[in-house]
Amino acid sequence: MKNQYFGDIHDFKKYTLLNWFMKGCNDKLIVAWYLTNDDDSSDGGKKKYLEEKIDKENKEFEKNKHIGICNRELFEFLVKNHQKKNIGVIMEKTNKKYICENGNISFFDKKLDDMDRKEWFNELKQELNKTQCDIVFADPDNGIKFNNEESKKHIKLSEIKELWKMGKSLIVYQHFLMVDHQVLMAGLIYRLYNELKAINKPFVAIVYSSNVAMIFILQQKHKKQFESLKKQLEKCKDLKFLDIFSFNSENIKI
Repeated sequence: MKNQYFGDIHDFKKYTLLNWFMKGCNDKLIVAWYLTNDDDSSDGGKKKYLEEKIDKENKEFEKNKHIGICNRELFEFLVKNHQKKNIGVIMEKTNKKYICENGNISFFDKKLDDMDRKEWFNELKQELNKTQCDIVFADPDNGIKFNNEESKKHIKLSEIKELWKMGKSLIVYQHFLMVDHQVLMAGLIYRLYNELKAINKPFVAIVYSSNVAMIFILQQKHKKQFESLKKQLEKCKDLKFLDIFSFNSENIKI
């Protein structure tokens, strides 16, 4: 994650998804950005959607095909603030509601570029203990690194395992490679389930769009939150906003 990405279409999608997932949840969420320095690339520039207008009088999903209708308040907030290119804006007290409307949210925004990786991850775990957050949204640039090689653009499998042993549910941002998405998603679910089941059987499912996904690796107590998320997604299915990959860990027979 980089500050230059703030307000990108993927930000809108992932914060909307977190908002829907956390509705009615009494447990606390931490947003753990795998934050690195900005670069000279054009990444994070998918903001064309912010130029479109929402019909203020139209509140029905099926009558307004603009993606902003999925989360009007977040959309309008990003319209006003995306040019700041600073994730700190969403962390401000009055803005937390755009991710978690009941305010049960914390943030971890220390830069990976400024710290040793083990030190950085230990500080994340300390923050989890301090804030007593049970749900972790991990937001690296690219997603999961299964071979545990050092990469600031990924969350390592070993880190997922450590957080899982702590009893945390995880939601992980995943960027797709140029491969068959269906095969990739099925493989991700299968691999994660098998890596974690010896500790505690997870519920693993994926919500995705054309080139990104959110991987839900949930303790059983948070599975009901995913069911309520599915109902929200159903309301805007005609917008092709995000979709649920039907193969989840409950389909795995071992």
